[in-house]
Amino acid sequence: MGLDHMEPENRERWIRVQSAMQRLTDEDRGLLVMIHLEHWSHDELAIQMNLSKDRLHVKLHRARMRLKKLLREA
Repeated sequence: MGLDHMEPENRERWIRVQSAMQRLTDEDRGLLVMIHLEHWSHDELAIQMNLSKDRLHVKLHRARMRLKKLLREA
């Protein structure tokens, strides 16, 4: 399915997000995808990555901040 069904402003936003996501590290991108797109719970992801929940929260926060910075620069 293409982007043709999207409103132009949503299409542009989607392209910007995709571009920024590609510039993240594999780890940052993976964390964000698993939490926000694949809907893993924090508990599941912490176990899968062998991290404490606190450490996972720190990594997620930092990944989100890096994404936010990339989106501001775009």
